[in-house]
Amino acid sequence: MNILILISLTFILTLGCTTVQSSYQAEDYTNESYKREIDLSLMYIKIGDMSAAQDVLSLLARNRKNSMWYSTTALLLSTQGKNEAASNHYEKALTIDPNNLSALNNYATYWLKLNNPQKALYYLNKMDNMQKNSECFNLDACLEDGLLEYNQAQAYFQLGNKTFARERLEKAISKNKNISLAYLQMAKILDLDNNPNSLYWIDMYLESISSTGNSLSNNTVGFAIDTARKYKDINKLYVYQKLLK
Repeated sequence: MNILILISLTFILTLGCTTVQSSYQAEDYTNESYKREIDLSLMYIKIGDMSAAQDVLSLLARNRKNSMWYSTTALLLSTQGKNEAASNHYEKALTIDPNNLSALNNYATYWLKLNNPQKALYYLNKMDNMQKNSECFNLDACLEDGLLEYNQAQAYFQLGNKTFARERLEKAISKNKNISLAYLQMAKILDLDNNPNSLYWIDMYLESISSTGNSLSNNTVGFAIDTARKYKDINKLYVYQKLLK
């Protein structure tokens, strides 16, 4: 499987997931050494070493700036909070290669961060159409891991369409049982409808988190505790309280 790392974001139900990946792009990766350097910069972004990522991208810029260079630099700029510059770089990336899946997905996530679900859906739906029309190189490039559906769910939730958000989350989970945040978001959507099944999805989230070794935030544990109290589930309340740090 190609390199595909989900950056799990803290603000549940408002942000999507960004791809840090090296999907096939005919225009981008004719030079293997260039590809390796792009992957290196992506790795630095993932681990939070923005200075090292910038150094690699600056060196690559001396040779050529292609679609993947612009989209990777845009991801770096967005992570640094330089939103206007990030948007300009995403636009350049997609002008060079309109089918750059990393740029499409990350630009959609960019708009989700800025609470603009309409623009996010524009890019997500374009990816969806590419997938349906088999315009992707392989399953990884088509984001068959459920990431597309996960981000669509975030956009629909921002638009207030809980029905579509649930449908997209269900699709994401059916494709990939390891998208932990999808379980938690499903729980939160159901809780908004006063549906006690939200406790089931909280448990699914906790099970998924425990298998990955990721830590729980106190906000998430607090939500679990409040939900157990709301539905008067004493056993789950006891379990959730033990999770507090």
